[in-house]
Amino acid sequence: MGNVTSKFVMTALGAAALIGMGMAAMAQEGGQYYGGVSSRPAGMMPGTTTPCPTTEWHIKPLPAKGPATIVGFAYFSDMSGISKIQGTRTADGKITGTVTSMDGNGPAGSFTGTHTAAATHVELAGAGCSKHVVNIRAMQPNYGASPG
Repeated sequence: MGNVTSKFVMTALGAAALIGMGMAAMAQEGGQYYGGVSSRPAGMMPGTTTPCPTTEWHIKPLPAKGPATIVGFAYFSDMSGISKIQGTRTADGKITGTVTSMDGNGPAGSFTGTHTAAATHVELAGAGCSKHVVNIRAMQPNYGASPG
């Protein structure tokens, strides 16, 4: 085997090993992606002059039970802004945290909620369109996977 071919083979084997270790580490993290869309009565929210868009929440993988750090993103369906979700879930399923606008006029406020084996319910207590309820669910196992 030539020197160039040998280096190529060693590089390919090293890359395969690193990819394998990364996949094993992700599998050990466990958990699923979570997401939900806000629900509110049709029409105007109190204190607003225009109808509110829905709000989408996407949460990074979490274990199905026990304490956890909640990190994700929320955005209005009209794409007027995006926000960072940060919070915690206690061992008994109590959820608290904040949603902070990062770009545009994204959802903002404090949230509280509960997580049980059957459902996850969160209420965002912000101003105007940032006051809503989200019933969050575990996403399908291949959510976020590349199609190709």
